[in-house]
Amino acid sequence: MIKSKQIPVTDEKINQTIFSYNNFINVGNNKTSPFYQIYAIIPTPNSLNHLSALLNSIKGIHQSSLLALPLNRVTVILEATNNKTVSFSKKNLIHYLETIENLFAHYSLLPFRFGMVLSPLTLIDLIRSKESELIQNLTFISQKTEFGLKVFWQSPEIRDKQITARMSKNSFFLTSSKNLTTSQQYLIKKVHKHRYIAYREAICEEVAAKIEHSISKLNVIVKHEKNCSDNLLLETYFLLNGKQSDKLRQIILELGNKEKDLQLILTGPWPPFNFINVTLK
Repeated sequence: MIKSKQIPVTDEKINQTIFSYNNFINVGNNKTSPFYQIYAIIPTPNSLNHLSALLNSIKGIHQSSLLALPLNRVTVILEATNNKTVSFSKKNLIHYLETIENLFAHYSLLPFRFGMVLSPLTLIDLIRSKESELIQNLTFISQKTEFGLKVFWQSPEIRDKQITARMSKNSFFLTSSKNLTTSQQYLIKKVHKHRYIAYREAICEEVAAKIEHSISKLNVIVKHEKNCSDNLLLETYFLLNGKQSDKLRQIILELGNKEKDLQLILTGPWPPFNFINVTLK
């Protein structure tokens, strides 16, 4: 359970952005209390001055300065709103992502999902129930950053050529269908389609293995999403210390130069969206 921690808040400017636990509870007990758009959780900083100045400089989706609620070892970043929901628009989503990135430039953080709006008391209950998981996740991602890699075929023609070349080595696919019945032709087409997908997935596995081998000397955690659909072959996410970012960029550049049939697009650094192992509902 998260115990209330009375953090001294005396400076007037800090007082405008940093809640004390008791003040937040009082707001929650007020029948006319606002709701709160939740952005992220950060480790509670030793000094609130820098955090306060940062929050004063950031406008949230609802065009208000962000606020902070320190709760023992974690601090919740939020924004007051009279609305129970957030409009799911491209503009709001981009604003949310920019806000998270702005915070991430200064603190390790766990981003909340876009559009999470809670009452004060519901928020307190949520943090209490997830305290140990939140602390574990903050410790895990501390000082780390995420990069994303998308691997595309250079063209649909190259994709089909690569897969067809592998299939042609299987004598089954070289069998003539001239003397086959309609049902036999149908079944062969089904098998052909199934094997096409299987060969495509095999290539996907091979590319994932090449990526992992190429970064084996880095201290990095890797996750793959093997889409194997259309021209997008693979999505890979890296979690690593920010000091290794340039090495990762160089490795992926060299790998891309070797893989002539593929296009590798690396993005980041990002907050660790894909490496958070806690569900916030």
